[in-house]
Amino acid sequence: MMFISADYVAKVWPSHERRNAFDAAIARRTEYILPVRFDNTAVPGLLHSVHYVEAYQYQPAQLAHLVLQKLGHA
Repeated sequence: MMFISADYVAKVWPSHERRNAFDAAIARRTEYILPVRFDNTAVPGLLHSVHYVEAYQYQPAQLAHLVLQKLGHA
């Protein structure tokens, strides 16, 4: 899960995590990452084919349900 905001993009560690997550996704050849955007910040290096979940479109419980689905617990 990538919880994206301006703060996320400004920090070094999330960039490192993001690169590793995409490497894992490619190696597994499966859906692996769910980017959730809390503002309109673009993530440098993120392919245009990667779709975001726009957090503002969901109530907190709905967003939690998406997270559980992604983790295979829904």
